[in-house]
Amino acid sequence: MEARFAENQPDKMPALVAELLTWQPDVIVASGTTAALAVREASSTVALVFAAVSTPKLLGLSDIRPRLGQRSTGLTSQNTDLVAKRVDLLKELVPGLRYAAFVYHREDISNVASARLLMSGEVTSGLQLKVLSFGDADEAKRVLEEARASGAEAALVGSGLTVGFYVPIADVATRLRLPTLASERSYPEQGGLSSYATNFADQLRRAAFYVDRILKGAAPETMPIEQPTSFEFIINMRTARALGIDVAPALVARASELIE
Repeated sequence: MEARFAENQPDKMPALVAELLTWQPDVIVASGTTAALAVREASSTVALVFAAVSTPKLLGLSDIRPRLGQRSTGLTSQNTDLVAKRVDLLKELVPGLRYAAFVYHREDISNVASARLLMSGEVTSGLQLKVLSFGDADEAKRVLEEARASGAEAALVGSGLTVGFYVPIADVATRLRLPTLASERSYPEQGGLSSYATNFADQLRRAAFYVDRILKGAAPETMPIEQPTSFEFIINMRTARALGIDVAPALVARASELIE
């Protein structure tokens, strides 16, 4: 088995995928939408198993079953579909919330899809929202400071390539006393306030089932794309106290996990 990591640098993806293809692998496993898209753009014939892909449509696939010959299957995170739920949870974390921001890595296609949905106003329920993108850690800090200076009372934080910047984002958000809710559980685990998402580690473990079947002769396009059936709402109570947030008991009761 060969493994390659882009280390949150999407421009490295094509070369890494090209290198893997020289090994003539039977199957490639890609974690996240950006990696899966890089594999599919490089080869239409290699078997692809993906995990934590926001929506299969970003790969040109249907929601449930790939078309014959597309050589792809795996697990979707439904990340974009969860944007409305995250908006609702952020409103519950910050009662009376009127103005928020969405902070994300601009090179992540799933984050861009979420940004477009938020800008459309379809899921914001009257919430005024500013969309801010970044490309590196310094810019991530600046856009958070800009959001706070412009009056943002809270912020949603993206996933995918954004994950590599969770620590500086969480640190700055705490310094600015800005409540945040992110798209992966690693955010509150690293000091951020909260997250709502499926469990991506579980998805990667589940991807091994698809790989096993492909290695035993199954065609990827004969296996339905798996959708998550459970989601986790994580709250870091230490961070909540640092921000001066009194999390409502009803919200605490609904949390999947509280980090104390």
